[in-house]
Amino acid sequence: MRTIQRRIFGTVPLLLAANFAFAATSLSVPSDPNASYEVLSVKRAPSSGQVFITTQRTGPSGISFAKRLVNCPNQTFRYVGDADTLKELKTQNLNGKMGELVEGSISWYAAQYACSHTLKK
Repeated sequence: MRTIQRRIFGTVPLLLAANFAFAATSLSVPSDPNASYEVLSVKRAPSSGQVFITTQRTGPSGISFAKRLVNCPNQTFRYVGDADTLKELKTQNLNGKMGELVEGSISWYAAQYACSHTLKK
């Protein structure tokens, strides 16, 4: 797994997730070299072994946000939302099927982070 660097920004508020607080964290995604990613929140889902992860992508096309539900034991995920603003993201609740994570994909890197940082807590 690639190195995940932790950055604390003075203007980024602390976020609450799974009963602990953290600042936005940089997420390395080598498969999308022209963009940078930040993990905005990670929290346990009501179902055992599942977590929600919200990320921000900043790239040539602008800023976008995604929220994924990840089943860590099964290594599957689905998008809960995908939007240009956090406000839009909060109004979405996509109900697609869980799909298999593909190693090296953006969702795979997000899932690796979410599962390794949330389920240990």
